[in-house]
Amino acid sequence: MPPPWFDEGWTLATARNWVENGQYARLLNNEPISATGMAWNFPVTAPIALSFRIFGFGIWQGRLPNSIFTIFSIFLIYLLAKQMYNEKVGVASLYILLLGFPFPLLYGRQAIGEPAMIFYLLAGYYIFWNFIEKHSILSIGTSMLMWGLALTSKHQTAPFWVLSMLSVILFAGVRRETFIFRTSLYVTLGTLLIWQGMLLFQHLLETGLPLYGSPMKGLIFVTGWVPIWTLRIKAFVLAVAYDFPLILGLMYAFFVEYAKRNVSAEPSFYLRVTYWSLTSSWLLWFITLAMPWARYLYPIAFLGSIYIAILILRLKNNLRFSQIVNLTGDTLRKIHIKADGLLAISCIILISCIGVITLKNSLGFISINNDAEQTAKYLNQSIPTNSLIETYDSELLFLVQRRFHYPPDQVQVELNKRTFLNQAVEVKYNPMFANPDYIVIGPYGAMWKLYDTITVQNDVWELVYETSYYRVYKQISQK
Repeated sequence: MPPPWFDEGWTLATARNWVENGQYARLLNNEPISATGMAWNFPVTAPIALSFRIFGFGIWQGRLPNSIFTIFSIFLIYLLAKQMYNEKVGVASLYILLLGFPFPLLYGRQAIGEPAMIFYLLAGYYIFWNFIEKHSILSIGTSMLMWGLALTSKHQTAPFWVLSMLSVILFAGVRRETFIFRTSLYVTLGTLLIWQGMLLFQHLLETGLPLYGSPMKGLIFVTGWVPIWTLRIKAFVLAVAYDFPLILGLMYAFFVEYAKRNVSAEPSFYLRVTYWSLTSSWLLWFITLAMPWARYLYPIAFLGSIYIAILILRLKNNLRFSQIVNLTGDTLRKIHIKADGLLAISCIILISCIGVITLKNSLGFISINNDAEQTAKYLNQSIPTNSLIETYDSELLFLVQRRFHYPPDQVQVELNKRTFLNQAVEVKYNPMFANPDYIVIGPYGAMWKLYDTITVQNDVWELVYETSYYRVYKQISQK
């Protein structure tokens, strides 16, 4: 089983505490504190807590809800593609996602915010555009609820969703489509109000709980607003390496719509406009401003599978695969360039590109690593029950039933600056503040180098347990 990620651990620990103690909170030295800033909001955490209540506590139980969300999201992609274009595009989109291009079946299994957000987002689009066609009041309310959940799940979604809705409002206004203009405007405003209501509910869940370094100051400047040219080059290279077929598909879809600009618009046109605006703006943000992390491409790749399907079907040009291969062979053999031959060659290149990207990513994510569980077993069985453990590997907070201490949330911003922006910042945190009995350094503690200057003090700390990814140190004075 792939090891838990950094934000997975905080969310799993919060969901477990919610089930066991009835509080939406993290535990710091067995005292409840606010989970804001590290754990995902309730639209993500509540399904995980429900899974724990039904199936018990464990990593697969925590990941089960998002796996279900991903399955439903794939089906929604099919429905939306069919509604926007035709059934062939829907089926092709389905195959692209099921084959794993390039992230859906890899990121979609983790207990993170994106899978739930994508499901809520797609459900909102599908339900709303059904309302546009059928005028159901129930549909309009449900779509606003779904979109509110999406924005609450991951705030990063908000600017792209708002832009997508503004594009519909703009086009409907220009074309004098009064019903679509008014409805889209009211739904946009209604969704934003529901979103704020959900954020208020999130705050009420944590009423009375002390904050621990949240809200984090400057977080956006180490994640979502980083106009540094070296990072922009990395982001562009990453986008091309992983999403080149999507970039081509978005360009093709734009020119197809532009060619039909004088044709009278149907509801499906506005769905295509809003969906294209959502996907393209998200991709543009990644290239121009975001930290160049592959994970930030995951929602874009998932949503954009429709545009890859459109491009493949256009290049395929209604030919069977055997005909495409024969045309490619004839074109290359005779060096006689025809339109059909060029399309066939392009189709083969595009499919090969998708295959290489999928294989590369799959090999990178297929890992069997139970070091976290082994380390948790050692800590649960081999150290005193009243021990205090210092760590910044959040999965242990979920797996180990002991007291824990960890840095305030603001430290995360300083560590990001030091690790990813190469800034010489001082991390103002003393790991010895709480006088821990043990320090555990896992993959993330090692990456942040938060405890390096402490554990090298051999006269104070003794290495008592080690795996490939985890090291457990015991304070010698506590022996």
